[in-house]
Amino acid sequence: MTPTRLRELEAFDAVLRCGSVTRAAETLGMSQPAVSKLLSSLEHGIGLRLFERARRRLAPTIEALRLHEEVARFFVGARRIEELVQEIRVSGHGELSIAALPILGLSFLPRLVSQLRCAHPGLKISFTLESSREVRESLLNRTADVGFVLPLPDQAPLRHGWTIRVPAVAVLAPGHRLAARKSLNPADFQGESFISLGRTYRMRHLVDALFDSENVIRVLDVETQNAFAACELAVHGAGVTVVDAITARDFADRAVIRPLAPTVPFQFNVLLPPSAAPPMLVVALIVQLKKALDGIGEIEEIQ
Repeated sequence: MTPTRLRELEAFDAVLRCGSVTRAAETLGMSQPAVSKLLSSLEHGIGLRLFERARRRLAPTIEALRLHEEVARFFVGARRIEELVQEIRVSGHGELSIAALPILGLSFLPRLVSQLRCAHPGLKISFTLESSREVRESLLNRTADVGFVLPLPDQAPLRHGWTIRVPAVAVLAPGHRLAARKSLNPADFQGESFISLGRTYRMRHLVDALFDSENVIRVLDVETQNAFAACELAVHGAGVTVVDAITARDFADRAVIRPLAPTVPFQFNVLLPPSAAPPMLVVALIVQLKKALDGIGEIEEIQ
């Protein structure tokens, strides 16, 4: 529908509702000649006679009355859309579908989502834990509004919205011989029983490269696919591990967390569906994310 036709129908609706061109013009904030011109243009454009003109008054035809039933429903729906937009803007009512890899989705993101719901009562949330490639498919299929993944070689055509970077830290059991130190370097792990992430994980490769660059030999006798599991194993004395600072923070009351120098940055990407501008609720979630990362990491918007 063209903007011109929309104005014509708006004038037509106002005349039928108000009963006269004069009152319709007042309602629309237009002059009477302007309203009359729109009515004539509508009749000419659709090829129907909508009004009988007699004694300077307009009487709607049967065709006009039938047409107005549908036009009235159209404008009621349009007004409802405007009202809904305002409700969402003011109260935060709406829906948000999030897909995330487990390393962020087990604890960190659920806290942020809970904060978002407190700030936006009535918000409906769909929260799914998937592998990074599964998150990519959800975004491509538009079953998710936002996705949190490890860097993917084939992110296109998804929109890369933000990049999260957090340092690697060491997680030790209380009482471990290294626990008394304020910070650790790779050489401190020489000969230590080490809990590694799975061999297919990029984080595993980054950690291995750090120790290899310092010629440090660890005892790699425990391996797990999950950073939470690695921390839990470390808490119970199965060895020491190196994970991202986000995951480690959940174990601060049960484990000893120490910074590494030098360290390696762990990167997570926040992706959006193809050609999609971030919804207001996603932007609100990112605001919560920035606050949560204060002191442990950083987030960069990708232009």
